[in-house]
Amino acid sequence: MTILLITEKPSQCKDIAAAMGYSKSGKFFTGKDITLAPAVGHLLEHVEPEKVIKDLSWGNPRSLLPIQRKVPTQPIAKTASALTAIKSLATKATSIIIATDPDREGEGIGREILDHIKWKGPVQRLWLVGGMDKASIKKAMSSLRPGDETVGMYRAQQARALSDWAYMLVTMSTTAAGRHGVFGPILGTGAPKESVVSVGRVQTPTLAMVVKRDLIIENFKPTDHFSVYLDIEQAGATARLNYSATVAEKDLEAPFPGVVWIEGSGKDPTPKPLFVDESMVDAFTDRVAALGKVTLKVERKDIRKSPPKPYSMTTLQQEMNKRFKLTAKNTLSAAQELYESGFLSYPRTERDLWPMQLFDDDAADVIKALCTAPDTDIARVATDLKFPSKAPSCYTTKPTTP
Repeated sequence: MTILLITEKPSQCKDIAAAMGYSKSGKFFTGKDITLAPAVGHLLEHVEPEKVIKDLSWGNPRSLLPIQRKVPTQPIAKTASALTAIKSLATKATSIIIATDPDREGEGIGREILDHIKWKGPVQRLWLVGGMDKASIKKAMSSLRPGDETVGMYRAQQARALSDWAYMLVTMSTTAAGRHGVFGPILGTGAPKESVVSVGRVQTPTLAMVVKRDLIIENFKPTDHFSVYLDIEQAGATARLNYSATVAEKDLEAPFPGVVWIEGSGKDPTPKPLFVDESMVDAFTDRVAALGKVTLKVERKDIRKSPPKPYSMTTLQQEMNKRFKLTAKNTLSAAQELYESGFLSYPRTERDLWPMQLFDDDAADVIKALCTAPDTDIARVATDLKFPSKAPSCYTTKPTTP
């Protein structure tokens, strides 16, 4: 039995070989009955619309018909040699392991190659979500996934790629309409490049959100209103407590005198009341003052809570921009490099949970290492930790990508 293992990039081949004790043989790493071969990102691309649809024209939307249901792919010229090498190795293999990144795009890179070489044999998936350190690689190699468990990610990646391809046709159609003045006196005018009326899977809804927010700001009308607060003095310090009305569903059904409602925001969409009648607010504060002395009860107790969830890529990018002014691109590049160096779990994910194997296999060792950390505060806290018998809610047995 000969196995061909396909990675997404040459550095992954090198890391896997180092972890598993494979040696370099010519251009590839090999072990007992296994050969490692790298891709270089995507090795195939969809053929451009002009080469697929006969007589396609930017000036005639009818030339876009009939709508294409299947779009052929072609090798990317600058990486064609990598595809040729993989195809040659596949002719001698009895099974293939896809070891690309554990996400939709990684799945697409591997599966596109298998489709192109018309592979019909067994497929397994190396799921490197835990990291690229030697221990994580060995664990992943000892628990390969059946190929059909992750093929759904390939379908999702293809749907996205074909959607982008289709949007090129939509752009040609909207550009033709714009050049004929359908969208007014501005869109579709100017030099050929300037007259393109571009639409896209991401750019169009993003532009819509920006415009919607801009219109809200433009049409905002400030409302004068009054707030109620209570100042508490204790031991020479003053604390201000602001009154916030509790709103029930029935309160929204009947009008309240002296109240204007505004839309909620963020996680709480419940409408918020603004008190606009000064005399009614004064009457309310007088009633509160008439109650006399107010006694506040303070209760202290220890509670248990799960540790904070790890960052998703989006929250990591937000935090890095807030703290260090890093761009989203710079944060992504740094996180990817740390992952490939074995310091992070897989970063290109919107899931904010850790894989359960990190708790089962690594958590105790991490705490033990922290007990000897150079930072004495960290070491002290780690020493006092009681290792939980049950995994906290920040760990999951479900797939942690994409």
